[in-house]
Amino acid sequence: VVIDSPGAGLIGDDHMRAIRENGLEDVAFHLTDQLSSEPATRASGTTLARVMGFLDPERGDVRRGTVNLLGLSLMDKDWAHARTELTQLLGDMGLEVVCAPGAGSPVEDLVRSVDAEYNVVVCPEMCEGLVGWYESLGIPTIRSPAGAPVGFDALEEWVRTVAEATGRDPAVALSRIGETKEAVYRKLVGSSYNSLRIRGSTFSVAGTASVVRPLTEWLYSYLAMAPAAVAVDDGADPHEAEELRRFLDEKGFGGTWGREPVPSAVVLCEGVTATTMELDGSCLAGIPIGYSSMGIDDIIPRPVYGMQGALFILDEILHGVRS
Repeated sequence: VVIDSPGAGLIGDDHMRAIRENGLEDVAFHLTDQLSSEPATRASGTTLARVMGFLDPERGDVRRGTVNLLGLSLMDKDWAHARTELTQLLGDMGLEVVCAPGAGSPVEDLVRSVDAEYNVVVCPEMCEGLVGWYESLGIPTIRSPAGAPVGFDALEEWVRTVAEATGRDPAVALSRIGETKEAVYRKLVGSSYNSLRIRGSTFSVAGTASVVRPLTEWLYSYLAMAPAAVAVDDGADPHEAEELRRFLDEKGFGGTWGREPVPSAVVLCEGVTATTMELDGSCLAGIPIGYSSMGIDDIIPRPVYGMQGALFILDEILHGVRS
């Protein structure tokens, strides 16, 4: 894929002609610089849809019991571990993941993806455009009403939604999540002093709407924390944004909507802001859930999605209030 930068567009480089003159039409195509002015999520989904359109694989016989994971991206924090865990949970229901476009899948898997029985959405914003491309081939989309699988509640709903749509038994997957929740409960009870310090603490959160919504609802209901600022990135899914705003209004926190992170006990957002606010004392715990990570390499899994994501966020909060 040859992508025009704004500079290349200004200069007037003709990349399509370069591709033609070098006989590369069968192996390369070009994207204009128009996508550079779009939100990152929308540009990602649009780019993947154009890649699939260029490959133009022919849909053959449907492979029963197979799915594609849509909306998981290289821009997601620790995306590889998230993909592994979500694949395992789907496997617990007897479902095989054929492809995760945009999250480490090679061209061969992209070609095979058109034979999958279903598409399962992780983050709706990240697959805008791509969902429609697959649906045009007759592949149905499964999307959780709880948003992205962030926090235990939304993860369980994600599993149940997939199970209901595919006619599979979610018992094993839900049991796995339940065991993790039980282990967390025992830990919170054992560290009751820190757990009590969390209750009533404030948090600021900013990011992709389908991530921010379940995260906000989970921190409020699971840890009894209070939102101080809640903002969603450009390109937000309208349904996710509206549901989040409705939740805040219902709980008496309507005034926090649209506010970028402010000094709070916990700040969850892209990595540079989260780390900077923790370093300057604006929060006790700055938790990166967005694209940047200040170059910090994690050894143990710290994704945002799935059980590992819930453990990562809880771990950072507990460590923060302890300091």
